[in-house]
Amino acid sequence: MTNTISEKIYIDFYYKIFLIFFCLSPYTLIFNGITDILISFIGILGLYYLYKIKFFLKIVFKIQYLIPLAFYFYIVLNSYYSSEDINLSAKSSIVYIRFIIFYFILSELLKNEKFRNKLFGSIKFILIFWLIAGIFISSDILFQFYTEYSLFGHKSTDNRLSGPFEELLAGKYLSNFFLLLSVIPLLYLKVRFFLILFYIFFLSIIILITGERMAFINTIFLIVLFIFFDNNYLTKKKKLLIIFLFFFVFAAAMSFNKDLFDRNVTQTINQILGKTNVSADKKYFLDHYGILFKTAIEITKRDPIFGTGQKTFRNECSKNNYEFIERVELRCSTHPHNYLLEILSENGLIGLFLIASTLFIIIKSNLRYELLMHRYILFQLIVFLNPLQITGRFTNTWISSSMWILIYFMILFSYYENNQKSK
Repeated sequence: MTNTISEKIYIDFYYKIFLIFFCLSPYTLIFNGITDILISFIGILGLYYLYKIKFFLKIVFKIQYLIPLAFYFYIVLNSYYSSEDINLSAKSSIVYIRFIIFYFILSELLKNEKFRNKLFGSIKFILIFWLIAGIFISSDILFQFYTEYSLFGHKSTDNRLSGPFEELLAGKYLSNFFLLLSVIPLLYLKVRFFLILFYIFFLSIIILITGERMAFINTIFLIVLFIFFDNNYLTKKKKLLIIFLFFFVFAAAMSFNKDLFDRNVTQTINQILGKTNVSADKKYFLDHYGILFKTAIEITKRDPIFGTGQKTFRNECSKNNYEFIERVELRCSTHPHNYLLEILSENGLIGLFLIASTLFIIIKSNLRYELLMHRYILFQLIVFLNPLQITGRFTNTWISSSMWILIYFMILFSYYENNQKSK
């Protein structure tokens, strides 16, 4: 009897902290670092549960847990083996364990029927929180578009909007979680198709006006996946309607605003073709970003197997070995602005293999492609991890948190849909 009461108490406790996490994560991401603190805090609290079920004595040897651990230990050991700045590399790699521990805890807790039933009973509540977050953030961006200042007092910069974020992350945020902020909750709440369609285009326009072109391109890519690979929800008529409205809405938006057209069409084409009048230190695509990519490739050639160590691109790029690649201010940054090149240059082919294996084994273990929620999360992850895009740093706190939140939702939906089928 005592054990039953004790189990009920700690299951209730874990249910509450995970409910708080899933409900508040879209808001904590606004304040850079808070989501990370929340993940770390839950990870520490959850270690007791892993200890109680003897996770590290027997369960950890399952392939879906061993591969992520192998990746983690590799980046830590490689920081000491490959890096010339051990403190910088080790500090970045050691703390990455928080995301993996959280993954362990969530996966194992969802095997507990009592925890699972309590959390599943709050799915609707969680999705409403995400829907409200999308409405709130996009409304603040719209307000900033007309007044130059967001509700949080942040001023627009060079025709780029931040909304409630201190940094220019608003477009990236809405794009990273596009379907989780719109389609998934609206479908779950059984909202009419035309209202879902309206909200999809509303969010897309908001992403467009933030001035973050990569976020807008990713959103287009995501909508393409949504249209052409969703054979359950979208009929042919609905797909044709979306395609028609897509071209009409965005053509109209950019024709009424010259700045949007110049930035998203004229400037992009000119930069891809190498025709730009901006100063050298502001060139990109085939200019600044192209130089960063080339630098990362040359750094990778130095040690293609192990790389130069976690977070070392910022140091390596300034070395004399790479002076043939233009001026140091063009070839240097904190990272090469591409996930694939960052992993290759800093952790080599072994690091790339292990992170790819980690993502593959987690997705394979949890994905149910025939289910809409799973398919949409997979679409988000495909766009998020697209190796051809210009990106932030892969192990950046905000970016890592965003990627792992998508993974955590995939795991949650996996158990949720199985639970619904068994009823």
